[in-house]
Amino acid sequence: MRRILGGLFVLFLVQLTASAQSISNASVSTDYNRVTVTEYASAGWSGDACDSENPLYAYSNYLFDFWWQVVGSPVNFSYNVTQTRFAPNCAHPQPDNEYTVQFSFADTSPGTRTLDMTAVFADDGSASEPQAADQVTYTVPGAVARPLYYIVSIVYDPPGNQSSNGFTDSDSNGTSTTTTQTFTTGTTTSFGYSVMGSGNEFSFGSSGGNGSSETTQETHTQGHGSSIRSLYDHIDHTLDHVYLWLNPQVTFVQTGSSSAVYNLSTVDGQPMDVLDFSVANLQNPSQIPPEKCNPHVLAGVTVPGVCNICANPSSCTAADFAPIVAADEFVSGNVTLVPNQCTSNHRYCYISSSYLDAPNPNPVSNSFTESDSNVQTQTFTDTHTYSVGFTTTEGWSVLGAFTLSLRDTTTFSWSDSQSVGSSSGTTNQAQITLSTSTPGCNSGIDIYEDTVYHTFVPVPSGPLPAGCQ
Repeated sequence: MRRILGGLFVLFLVQLTASAQSISNASVSTDYNRVTVTEYASAGWSGDACDSENPLYAYSNYLFDFWWQVVGSPVNFSYNVTQTRFAPNCAHPQPDNEYTVQFSFADTSPGTRTLDMTAVFADDGSASEPQAADQVTYTVPGAVARPLYYIVSIVYDPPGNQSSNGFTDSDSNGTSTTTTQTFTTGTTTSFGYSVMGSGNEFSFGSSGGNGSSETTQETHTQGHGSSIRSLYDHIDHTLDHVYLWLNPQVTFVQTGSSSAVYNLSTVDGQPMDVLDFSVANLQNPSQIPPEKCNPHVLAGVTVPGVCNICANPSSCTAADFAPIVAADEFVSGNVTLVPNQCTSNHRYCYISSSYLDAPNPNPVSNSFTESDSNVQTQTFTDTHTYSVGFTTTEGWSVLGAFTLSLRDTTTFSWSDSQSVGSSSGTTNQAQITLSTSTPGCNSGIDIYEDTVYHTFVPVPSGPLPAGCQ
């Protein structure tokens, strides 16, 4: 584009009249976790002379683009831009093109956050012009808890000394958990998201309504070898395996005067530490292998061992793990099984029947995928609630103007809901093998589902023959 003035004169004019592009904060406010930001932007006067072909066209700079980013989060663009003043035509030294930019967003991370903003200015349509930046801070009210553990699953010992029981190689549902026991009456919580990274054995997402809140639906990802083998023909529930997540973190963000959204992650972004333990080991802690008892290195990061749960980590007792063992009702013997029925008021739901055949003369193996797809009900009529301590003596970390009242400041409660069936569009699966090397050990087997942990319990339909071990 031609200029009507000499190069030296134009440079001199620009030096005298040009002002730098800038953005500055007008206000930033939070309504619980809703953040609203208003920025002023000044495009700066270019000082260009008029175009000889179009003398009324202004060469002043204008706001070309505006983006913002909460530190550690993705970049966002703002489109709510209002021009509040227009620069006059033809090299007038003032005023500049000026703008008001306003945007709002919901933040699901509590505490004091930093927000970076960048404005891109252009002259005559060019996007390769100077930028201006601004930075503000704001605070979202919330709280962080680091419970000692979360019971991921229980896998039950099957009958038959060559049998096995566990997850399939496909995704299967796990526990549906809510945190409504966290606050006093009247507070509603919903599940936001989870931060686990890729390649984890378990994943978490929202599973829909449960009363006034959403539950966290755990998924067993591609089986991950979560299967156990039996040792005896008779069932020994001390051989049941409990899977524990040992470094969970629950973060609450206050979204209203009586509401919050929570998300799950690991402590400080550690790899997810899930270990399995037999009931026998939990009842006799001296049998727990040191690599599971003590802190250990996982993907280059030191994570806690299960002995971190104990009042004295160097000398665990059965009492330290008693609340975990209590989650397996077959160990206590307080189980009511209703043959050929699946009722909402019983935790263990009848699914189907199978068999255990004795070798005659060769070993017989009955292997199948069990599923609750034939049960067309989905219920949340009861919950299994258990309380755990914290990984630090401080308990809760309260951030900002957090006003929700905690039910208990010394322990954290998980509430696992009972559900079964496929009306929600999902089914639960397990790979079961029923086999024995003992002649004469034949039996019908009833398959029940643990409707809390969505695993399956093979149970002899009657007393095992005398020939069984």
